Amino acid sequence: MSHSAIVTNGYDPILGNLMPGIVEGGKYSFRVEDTMKYGYASVITRQVNYYYCLDIYFSWLAVLQNGNHSSNESSLVIVELNDLTTNEKLISRRYDAGATGSGVDTTRFKEKDDYFYTPAWQSEHFEIDNTRFGHNFTLTVLAADCEPGGHIGYLYLDSFSGLGPQKK
Repeated sequence: MSHSAIVTNGYDPILGNLMPGIVEGGKYSFRVEDTMKYGYASVITRQVNYYYCLDIYFSWLAVLQNGNHSSNESSLVIVELNDLTTNEKLISRRYDAGATGSGVDTTRFKEKDDYFYTPAWQSEHFEIDNTRFGHNFTLTVLAADCEPGGHIGYLYLDSFSGLGPQKK
């Protein structure tokens, strides 16, 4: 059974038009984890070697359902960009739907009923200076349901490249 998928444009099946289309640019994005409640987690990693572009861009949308659990039992998303050559974490985002709501950034997330969600694509950008030319990089995304299994967490990933996101 696959919990993640390549998806085509449309609206999120749970939050509808509270979020933008689930594809930022082009025809497809990748949904990390599914929209079902069963306590699963999914991870995707993209590695690029000998990178010589001046920038790394990528964008994401996330949905986390609050089950009033502690932070370590709640639905979760983690987004990390790492320089493998220097063993540095360049971008690190971690959000959970813990009972207090403190696991989400209120400048990025909105709340509707028991869901935290991003109402706009979250565009990430890392500028590559000449000391990083030729380095190897990974983008890793984890999305997980809550540990007890009754609440969902998933993320859409799009526009990973050396060019800024193409808006429709």
